[in-house]
Amino acid sequence: MVFLQKTMEISTQSMDQLRKVLFREVQTVRIHNKYTQPELATDMLEVDLDKLNTLWLRGRDSARDAESDLKKFLL
Repeated sequence: MVFLQKTMEISTQSMDQLRKVLFREVQTVRIHNKYTQPELATDMLEVDLDKLNTLWLRGRDSARDAESDLKKFLL
């Protein structure tokens, strides 16, 4: 499972770098705050609804933090 998690993280970083190289003229906004608290650690098979809800709320907060960039992008 640890191998899969590391692979997914590397893949995410690689895809972002590839996007920058291949589509540098395409404007994007990446929302990707990191949450390093051990209690928020999860994987693709997470079933704890409280943890998933907390992560969803944190993701919403991340979007709020990038709101000015998103407004520039969308308008």
